[in-house]
Amino acid sequence: MSTSVREPPQTEYCYAFPGISPPPTGILSEMNAAQLAFYVAISLAGVAFVFGATHAARHSTTVRWPTPVELVIGFVTDFFDTLGIGSFAPTTAIYKLRRIVPDELIPGTLNVGHTPSAIGFAVGINFVLGALMSAGIGLYAPCMITPALLGMHPLAAFPIMMGACALLQPVASLGFFQTGKFAWGPSLGLAFGGVIGVIAYAAFAMLRSAARAEG
Repeated sequence: MSTSVREPPQTEYCYAFPGISPPPTGILSEMNAAQLAFYVAISLAGVAFVFGATHAARHSTTVRWPTPVELVIGFVTDFFDTLGIGSFAPTTAIYKLRRIVPDELIPGTLNVGHTPSAIGFAVGINFVLGALMSAGIGLYAPCMITPALLGMHPLAAFPIMMGACALLQPVASLGFFQTGKFAWGPSLGLAFGGVIGVIAYAAFAMLRSAARAEG
């Protein structure tokens, strides 16, 4: 007497209307409401920053390209900012020691200049973490590992901090665009050099991790 083993029923998706495909399984479908709100908010802040900078540049007579020294300052300060040291205090110290920017223009220069690197780093971190979640690796573990790799306590919410800076600095910059109380050359030096510094640190961190894995 033969017995047959019944397999558990398979879940099937039924669609009432023809031509309707199953829901996608890409990154957007895995993105929760908080992540979507973050990307929308940071995109709006970035667009506002670009429009504000363009409008200010058209009505300013002090626009100029940064000097090599100003580019190096942006590179160094944002490279170490990625380590969690911060960028405002070192940049302020360098400006005051070398007398590059007048004291009354330093706050605006810091906000305007460091905004692109803050946005780029925040978006990059959240994009990578979102991609890992979509791949099935999860989000909590990478979020805990990220501050640890930066030499910080695992409870430190570094991505949250960078996300906050990326949202706050563009909004703060809009006021400085209207008043003109910032230095164009040093700000562009921080912007261009800072983005390169963040990319350089990301490459350095990956090479260091690979070397440790092989060792």
